[in-house]
Amino acid sequence: MLNELRAFLPMVEKVKARNPTMPILNHLCIQDETMRISDIETTVIIPVDDKRSYTLPVNILKQIFKQKPQEILISLLEDNRIEIMFDMNSVVFESKDPEEYPCVPNEKFKKVAIWTREIFLQLYKQLEFVSNDELKPALNGVWVNQNSNIQTCATDGHTLEFIENLEKENEHCKITGKFTGIIPPKVIRIIAKFFRCNVSVYRSEHFIQFELPNKIKVFSRLIDDQYPDMEEILKFKNSNKVSIRRENLLKAIRASRPFTNPDSKLGVLSIQDGTIAINTQDIEKNIEFETHISTIERKGKELRIGFNMDLLEKVIKNINGEQILWHYDNPISASIFRSSQDRNKTHVLMPIRIEAKEDE
Repeated sequence: MLNELRAFLPMVEKVKARNPTMPILNHLCIQDETMRISDIETTVIIPVDDKRSYTLPVNILKQIFKQKPQEILISLLEDNRIEIMFDMNSVVFESKDPEEYPCVPNEKFKKVAIWTREIFLQLYKQLEFVSNDELKPALNGVWVNQNSNIQTCATDGHTLEFIENLEKENEHCKITGKFTGIIPPKVIRIIAKFFRCNVSVYRSEHFIQFELPNKIKVFSRLIDDQYPDMEEILKFKNSNKVSIRRENLLKAIRASRPFTNPDSKLGVLSIQDGTIAINTQDIEKNIEFETHISTIERKGKELRIGFNMDLLEKVIKNINGEQILWHYDNPISASIFRSSQDRNKTHVLMPIRIEAKEDE
């Protein structure tokens, strides 16, 4: 049990709710020769060589393992009391009824894929674009659409990253069924951080289940909400586009940062003949900044548009390749950014409305 607990506790920290409404969720549950931790939405299960049923408080286990025990012995006492002996020490505490612990999802699961570790690392990276707004639950996870390939999307309503084929360079990934759902960030973080192996993926009506080597299972409730219409968002409604060198744009954004309004982070980009002008100002300090970068090619009209410069930098940093293709329409519609060399990934950025006198 010592080795299982030592390996399991780091995962427990990622799963356990911070302030659960049910006190039993502050415990691990040992039952049916397994040990599990759950916050109701996410559950991790590992096998253990123990046929007894009991629970262990996470805070007590953390204090014990801070002392780096070399051995542990768990004894069940009367009146739901438990004794843990570790090295020359002993702790006695109250256990809770394991029958009150949240059950493993009792649904019919169907295998839909084998995903590689690289898939989870890419999903983990995509969490940068997920929303934390509890009033927009659909945006709180990564949308996955698996058919002949794996499409994914993450958005916070201001920025969006869409990947056309997540398994493009993952030849060991195997798709065995269709799947569409919104996966919560917690389960992605757990698997990306703690497991370096291929993962079998199962789907039920409300849950997704990941099976790992050594009979380890991770369950997560899918986010039940309507995701934005990806086909509509990614339509290229016009032929206005300009290509820019990625490093030049990043360098200009970073140069503007000390002179940008710290609250709005507003920068005004003006697409002109052969150049893009970037203007920022810090009104409180009475500072104005301007720089110009050369464009490679432009097709379509000139444009003057406002962006949050932090969000613009986040988008540009996550685009691969030396050249960026920027599709645009008007100062109040979303802009689309892609790599000129790699069209597998698309980014969308919403503008900041600038003064009417600056609108086109």
